[in-house]
Amino acid sequence: LALDRVTVTSAILAWGGAAYVAAFVGLVQAGVRPTPKRGLAWLSSHRDLALPGLGELLMISGTWPAILLIVGAVVGLQGAATLRAADILLGPLNILFTAAVLLALPEGARMYASRPALFPRAVHIGGILFAAVALVCGGVILLLPTSVGTALVGPNWHAARPVMAPLAVHLAAVGLSGSWLTGMRIMEAVQ
Repeated sequence: LALDRVTVTSAILAWGGAAYVAAFVGLVQAGVRPTPKRGLAWLSSHRDLALPGLGELLMISGTWPAILLIVGAVVGLQGAATLRAADILLGPLNILFTAAVLLALPEGARMYASRPALFPRAVHIGGILFAAVALVCGGVILLLPTSVGTALVGPNWHAARPVMAPLAVHLAAVGLSGSWLTGMRIMEAVQ
């Protein structure tokens, strides 16, 4: 960036290098070291929850690229670029929701096993929080000045802005239903 000579390779190396440095610093700060054998043992002992969750996550993660390809084939590159620009703006929410589901499975199973009466309320509150975060983030993005939106996604900002509200509502529905589906999966797996 400093030399104004960014290539795809240099950007990927910088991004990946930063991820490795962050992972290493996190390990040093936590005072732990990776033990792959224990990780495999953990995966084996949680297979009943992990495998269905992984399958669902892969299916959900693969749907969005498929949608972009279909939109591109039907309405053209500009339509796909519009959705992709909006997706970039909402990208942090997708990461947050994915991480929350991955954390919710073991923690929810623990809660359901120890305090089953509180579990339904926690599932409802979690879903409402997901939906609220999606709607608030979508609203904040809609309120961004044009100069900020253009700086974030370039000339696609003008096309992406009108689809932000429907995508935020979609993410709110995904968050709400995802919380309920996670709760049902936990209840089924723990019984």
